[in-house]
Amino acid sequence: MNAFFKNKKFLQMGITVFGIALVIIAVLTFYGSNVGNFVMSIDPDLKEKQIYMSQTKDFINPSSLIQADAVYDARDITYTMLNIEEAKKAEGSYNDPNFKYLAYTFYVKNFGSQSTDLRYYVQITSVKKNVDKAIRFMVITEIDGVSREMLFMAKDDKEAQYEDIPDCLEFVNERLIMRDKIYGFFPDQVIKYTVFMWLEGQDPDTTSDILGGQIKIQMKFSAIDSGEKDEK
Repeated sequence: MNAFFKNKKFLQMGITVFGIALVIIAVLTFYGSNVGNFVMSIDPDLKEKQIYMSQTKDFINPSSLIQADAVYDARDITYTMLNIEEAKKAEGSYNDPNFKYLAYTFYVKNFGSQSTDLRYYVQITSVKKNVDKAIRFMVITEIDGVSREMLFMAKDDKEAQYEDIPDCLEFVNERLIMRDKIYGFFPDQVIKYTVFMWLEGQDPDTTSDILGGQIKIQMKFSAIDSGEKDEK
């Protein structure tokens, strides 16, 4: 584990949610003057199909505008420090009593009368001081009781060894972290998403060189047209 991780440097991050189809996560790291945000907006095609979002599973107040809690003075941590099960039980932002990192749960529901197919991708829209080299992005998707955890990282430029961290998928490219599709999203079906983002203290790129760095990440949902179902 590198010395920077042991020194527990600080970062600031925050999230704000607006709607369903577009999520932007912005993180100001290490003494930044502002917090970031997590924004969701409804894609017109999804709205027409009656796809809605809520930070609570009962959908009493499905909304196109949700403000999540900001996270201040988050420290570089590692995977084993995440309180994953408690974060999954939370609705909206989860505040770990021991460590600070971005953890947010939301739900997407098909209120329409027809099945639809969804796609989403996560991309970096802005980065400073190579913070993207040191972050980890994880999304846990739960559909009908079946859970899938996906963890992503930038390709290491030099050899690195990690302890007690699951295998990570590499970013698709320098800007695209991941992409995924969900086929057969049926009426009244609910998809639960729990998103985590943190600065990985074991990463060799987590050094003083990224002090003052910044990153913005966008997670966008859209409908898949029938002619696109065979696309990879």
